[in-house]
Amino acid sequence: RFVGLEIICDKGQPQIMGLSPTIRIEFADKPSIRIETGVRALQIEIDGQASTTGCEGWLTVSLEKGHHTLTLPETVTLSGGKRLLLASVEDGPSKNPVIIYVDRDLKIKVRYREQCLLTVNSEHGSIQGGGWHDVNSTATIILSLDTEDARGKEAPVFTGWSDSHGDRSLSRQVFMDAPKTLTAEWASPRSYEVSVRQWVAASAVFSIVTIAVYVSIMYRVGRSRGHIP
Repeated sequence: RFVGLEIICDKGQPQIMGLSPTIRIEFADKPSIRIETGVRALQIEIDGQASTTGCEGWLTVSLEKGHHTLTLPETVTLSGGKRLLLASVEDGPSKNPVIIYVDRDLKIKVRYREQCLLTVNSEHGSIQGGGWHDVNSTATIILSLDTEDARGKEAPVFTGWSDSHGDRSLSRQVFMDAPKTLTAEWASPRSYEVSVRQWVAASAVFSIVTIAVYVSIMYRVGRSRGHIP
C-alpha cells in the first residue's frame, strides 16, 4: 500500500492540500517456462495458444501457477526427403500433448531425431522395409514374389537392384546415410533367356580360344625342346 501527498499549484506556488486516497498495487508472481528444442521456427501450442521458437530453437513464456498443456509437432518436414521425429520430452517418453504443473521457473528439453526416406519400387511382387528410417541406421528390405506371377513360362525374372545389378538377393540391407530410392529390376523370360544364351555362347567361345592358345603355346614349347618333330 502506498500513501501520497495531494499537491496543487496556486499562483505558481505549490500548496499541500492533504493526503491522497490509499493506493493498492499487487504484483503478479508468474513463473516462466523455457522450452528448448534445438529446432528454429518450431510452432508449439501452450494451452491452445501458438508460440514459435527463435533462431536458436528455444522460447520462454510466463504462465500462471497450475497445470498447463504443451502440444508439440510429432514431425517436422525438412527438404529433400528428410524430416525430424519427436523423440523425447525431458529424457522421458515422447507423450504428446504434455501436461505440466508449474509452480516455479521450469526448463523443458525436447529432443527430435533426424530421419531419411527410403523409397522402394517394384513392378512385380511386393517390397517391405521402405519408409522413414533414422539417419545412419540400417534398413532391411525384403522382396516377396507373387505365387501366381512366379509360375509358368511367362513368369518375370528378377535380375537385381537398381544400385547393384548383380545382386539377385530378395533380402538386403541399406545404410541410410541419406535419402535413397531402390528399384527392383525385372526381365521377361524370353529376353532373360536370350541374354543367358549369349552369355553362355560368349563363355564357350572364350573357353575354346583359351584352349587353342594354350595348345599352341605348349606345341611351341615342345618343339623348342625337341620333343615334337
